[in-house]
Amino acid sequence: MRFRIVALLLPLLFASVFLAGCGGKKRLDAVEVLPVEELYAEGKRSLDNGNTDRASRYLQRLVARFPYGEYSELAQLDLAYAQYRERKYEEAYSSVNRFIKLYPAHRNIDYA
Repeated sequence: MRFRIVALLLPLLFASVFLAGCGGKKRLDAVEVLPVEELYAEGKRSLDNGNTDRASRYLQRLVARFPYGEYSELAQLDLAYAQYRERKYEEAYSSVNRFIKLYPAHRNIDYA
């Protein structure tokens, strides 16, 4: 008798656990769905307004999602500046070095 009750309730328990795990939809952050132009505009706007933390978040995401192109170049330079303004000097140094390695002939690079 006891085995029969367990045999009936066990599948219900597994089903409820499975459905509870699948029930919620993951809400996407705005940074994950914005097109490259809007990501850059928002990052630049935040940087110009002094919100360097938000600027870094948007610019880092832009570089990760769109690693090549004009916006990526601009975002990498702005990201280095935002990190510098946040006094994250090692991160800023790393960002600048990454930029130089990716774009050694860029007009903003001076080897003097």
